[in-house]
Amino acid sequence: MYLFTQCRVTRRLWDMVANWISCMAIQPMLWEHEESLDHWWSARATTQCCSRKGMRSLIMLVSWTVWRERNSRIFERKESTINMMFDRIRDESALWIATGAKHLSILLTRC
Repeated sequence: MYLFTQCRVTRRLWDMVANWISCMAIQPMLWEHEESLDHWWSARATTQCCSRKGMRSLIMLVSWTVWRERNSRIFERKESTINMMFDRIRDESALWIATGAKHLSILLTRC
């Protein structure tokens, strides 16, 4: 749970994503301490600023990016900057939209 909710790199990444999609409700400074990853996920996915399905896709995308970065740092000894990770999220979101993530498209067209 630490990696996705409390890690300083992840929190900074989420702050960048919140600014990108203009949804301040998902900024980490507003997060309450959650007892489980499931509760954290539910709290982010039900934010009032945007589509639930779009937000769930975005949560998966950000979490997947964080997980891949973790693996790269551990197994390949390669480290990306936060800006590189954020760029990866934006690039990957375009690919997800191109392959049919319509709710993510709706969420991001507001940006």
